[in-house]
Formats: sequence, C-alpha cells, structure tokens
Amino acid sequence: MSRRGRERTRRLRAAWPGALAGVVAAALALAALRMDAIHLRYRLGEAQREERALAERARELTAEVRELRDPLALRRRASALGFVAPARIIELPPRLSGEQP
Repeated sequence: MSRRGRERTRRLRAAWPGALAGVVAAALALAALRMDAIHLRYRLGEAQREERALAERARELTAEVRELRDPLALRRRASALGFVAPARIIELPPRLSGEQP
C-alpha cells in the first residue's frame, strides 16, 4: 500500500469514533423526541377528558341555575320555607349616586 493510501486509512480510522458518536447522539436525540411526543399525547388526552368533564359540569350548573331562577320553582320553594306574599308593597324613590343611606 502506498504512503498516501495508509494516510487515508489512518484518517478514516481516526474519524470513525467521532462519526459513531454522532450517530449514537442522533439516535438518542430521536428517542428523546419520541418519548416527549408520547408524553405530550398522553397529556393531551388527559386535557381533553378534563375539558369534556368540565363542559358537562357547566351544562349541569346552567340547568340548575335555570331551575333556580324559574318563577314557579321560586314560588314553591318560598312557600316551602314559610314565605308569604306581602300585604302591601312600599315603593322607595331611587337613590341618587353618591347619596348616603
């Protein structure tokens, strides 16, 4: 083998560990990215389940508010608590802003 051929072989052998380290580092980085993607998908699934549960709770609370504001339901509830219609209603004049009570 000529001197030039031996020098080239020596340079290739010297570069081999660096190239191998680069390939290993790239593989590890790819594995880490894949694990992060899996973790993010898991968190996204949890967030979607929580969103659905919160939306359902919001629907339940909206229905409860509608029921509590219903005039007939209010009348039944007031009667059950012992409230009665007043004998007379006194209308007060509107208070001006800044006036003390």
